[in-house]
Amino acid sequence: MILGIGSDLVNRDRIKASTERLGMRLLTRVFTNNEISEADAAMDTIGYYARGWAAKEATLKAIGTGLRADIAWRDIDTSHLMDDRPRLRLLRGAAAYVSARFCPLHLIELNLTFSEAVPWTQAFVIFHEPDPVDR
Repeated sequence: MILGIGSDLVNRDRIKASTERLGMRLLTRVFTNNEISEADAAMDTIGYYARGWAAKEATLKAIGTGLRADIAWRDIDTSHLMDDRPRLRLLRGAAAYVSARFCPLHLIELNLTFSEAVPWTQAFVIFHEPDPVDR
């Protein structure tokens, strides 16, 4: 059963301008240490941050709350698995909210995908309970 769907479209030029203007102050407010490390190692740092921003916005839409006092930007962590698939993790306030609203977080699959056509980056997030036979 689908629990939440979210999508967001980000302009990479806007992300680039924001990171140039605000630097680490913006990055440490929005991105986890893990995300900053991955971005620093990426060939396309701005693209990495654009994907991360879009993923966070899409996740907030899938949760159904938007940004609120008990859910922070850094409560949503994106990374890549060894086979380069994107991975989404909910931490602290986001994890607590999703567990309370839907069901225990360990029973929910979080799916994230991206589409890019420079300067645009889109993220699409689906939260769902797997079929009982898939558990």
